[in-house]
Amino acid sequence: MKLFIANTTMHVQEFLFRIPENPKMMRQILQPGSQQQIYQDAPKDVLEYIINQHTDTPKPFCIPAEEAGRQKAFAGLIYSFENPVKQAVIEGRFEDNTEALKKLGAEQRKESAVALNAALAAEAQQIGANVSEVEQTVQEETRRGDTSEGGKLNETIGVVKDGGKSSKAGSRKQK
Repeated sequence: MKLFIANTTMHVQEFLFRIPENPKMMRQILQPGSQQQIYQDAPKDVLEYIINQHTDTPKPFCIPAEEAGRQKAFAGLIYSFENPVKQAVIEGRFEDNTEALKKLGAEQRKESAVALNAALAAEAQQIGANVSEVEQTVQEETRRGDTSEGGKLNETIGVVKDGGKSSKAGSRKQK
């Protein structure tokens, strides 16, 4: 039986694994958008042992090809037993990963703003002041030689106390 792994990220991935009879770590390099047969033809239990090292986690980075179109969370690798992963599945996962990372980035920026607000409020309280609102702007800078304008991040996140108890973050895109 064969095990194929496809890299659906924009970065080179090192696929590290062990086999049951050898504790030595093995590795294969996966280029973006490519796939490779991992290890060698082997019994299914050996290949499942390899893949379980990457899937037995709360948020697996490696998912089965059958789930690639249904899962909306980020997953950088797709695996398939016996047959290579179809190119259309790899390309679709690239798009899903891009959207998942945009959503994750927005959530993390909001969490960062709430944490900043809490830290500022704690500091202000120590000197007898009060912080009721914080506004944080995140703007992507253009690198030298980059002439593209589309997709640049320019977002303002406001944090306002909600009824004097907790903080809520809301964002708006800038033009």
